[in-house]
Amino acid sequence: MNITLKKMPIVAPRGIHNSRIKSINLVTQTPDGEACNRLVTEVELIDTEAADQRPFVVSKIYNLDGNGATLFAGDYRMWSGIRLSPEQLDSFNTEDAIDKPLRVKVDHRRAGKELIPIIVSWMPAETSNQS
Repeated sequence: MNITLKKMPIVAPRGIHNSRIKSINLVTQTPDGEACNRLVTEVELIDTEAADQRPFVVSKIYNLDGNGATLFAGDYRMWSGIRLSPEQLDSFNTEDAIDKPLRVKVDHRRAGKELIPIIVSWMPAETSNQS
C-alpha cells in the first residue's frame, strides 16, 4: 500500500537537460505596474516533459539595472562560445538565439511554500559524433 504523506509539486526535474531557447524578452513593467528593467529568458527542456506531455519551461531573469547584462553575456558565452563586446550586447538581436540548442543545469529553490525550478548554468548543446 502506498501512502502519500506530502504531495510534491510538478516542476522541472533537477539535473542537466537538453534544451532550446524559447524566448528572450525585455520586461519594463512588473505585473503590479511597477517600472523595472529585466531580461527574461525562457528555456524549453526537450528531454523531459510534464504529465500532460508538454515540455517544461524554465526561466532565468536578469536585472538590467544591476549587473544583469554582464551575467547574461557570461551565460550566453557559456553555451554559444561567443564573447559579446559591450557594443554587440547593446545591439543584441534576441531573435538570433531563439530555438538554438543548449543544455542547462536545473535546480530548485523555495519561495514560501512554492518550489521553483531555476537555471543554475548554461552549457553548449551536445554534439553527436558521427564516423
